Formats: sequence, structure tokens, C-alpha cells
Amino acid sequence: MRPDPDVLARRIDDKLVLVHLRTDRLYEMNPTATRIWELIGAGHDAAQIQAQIMREFHGPAATIAAEVKGALASMQEENLVSVDDCDGH
Repeated sequence: MRPDPDVLARRIDDKLVLVHLRTDRLYEMNPTATRIWELIGAGHDAAQIQAQIMREFHGPAATIAAEVKGALASMQEENLVSVDDCDGH
């Protein structure tokens, strides 16, 4: 999984905003989604991202896992990320 090359990420104050250049859509990321985006950019796969978010954010493991899964699915649906064939997803 990797950020789509047509998506720009910019910090505005304490927020991360993504701009999809092909669709002209803007996305304001919450703190969890921001961290997920950073981990995607660092080359982590879905399992690594989930494990890292569980270490960094407090809450029930099932809730965090569902939120990470949902965030990754939303990013894929909005074409913010590309899934590499070698990831097996």
C-alpha cells in the first residue's frame, strides 16, 4: 500500500489535509487517520499499521482494529492510496 502519486498532503495548523489532484477533492484527516497516512507513507502494510496504531492509541483493541480497517478501506475507495500487487490485498 502506498499513497497515490496524485494526492498531496499538507499540514495546516494541527490538521493534515489531503488534496486529490485528479478529483479536486479535499480530505481533512483526524489524528488517527493522520497517523495511518504517515505509516502508509513510511511503507507499512495494513497489519503493521494496525499494530502500530494499537501501540499509540488507547482503547479497546477491537475498536481500534475496526477503525484502522475502515480508514484504510475509505482511503482505497477514495483512491488516496494504491494497493501493490505484492501486498496480497
